[in-house]
Amino acid sequence: MPIIVLSQEAIDNSKQPEIGWSPAKLVGVNEAPTKEGKENSVNYFFTFILEGGPEKEMKNAGRTVTRFFNNHALGMGGNGSKSGVPELVHLYRTMISALLGLTSFEETKAGSYDTDKLIGKTCWVHVNWSQPYKGKSNLTAVDFSAYGDIPF
Repeated sequence: MPIIVLSQEAIDNSKQPEIGWSPAKLVGVNEAPTKEGKENSVNYFFTFILEGGPEKEMKNAGRTVTRFFNNHALGMGGNGSKSGVPELVHLYRTMISALLGLTSFEETKAGSYDTDKLIGKTCWVHVNWSQPYKGKSNLTAVDFSAYGDIPF
């Protein structure tokens, strides 16, 4: 029988982050088709490693949080709509602005953003419970702020 080693680091990293603002580094962006298998429907997953928080504490250091966006919700076509879901378009613009160090989401204009160039950038993320979807809720990034602008 194999012996499986479980490290303390793995246990620490598996803990859910605590609610509040935390400094975070974007470490990955992945895409996957939706589970429903809808044609031309893709989810984009932005994974952040928390570097501290919540607020001035360090309890969240080393924990991860993921925020996902669907291409249709961002108005990226396939369903004939180019407008997207306003709240999610706003949140996406806020995230991109924060990662680029901009002070306002309004500075993020229409265009293409190379996610490879965002990897390694830091910002503040607000960790909180997501809106329930199909009866489930999870801890996710619900807001973003530029690293130089402490949001609390």
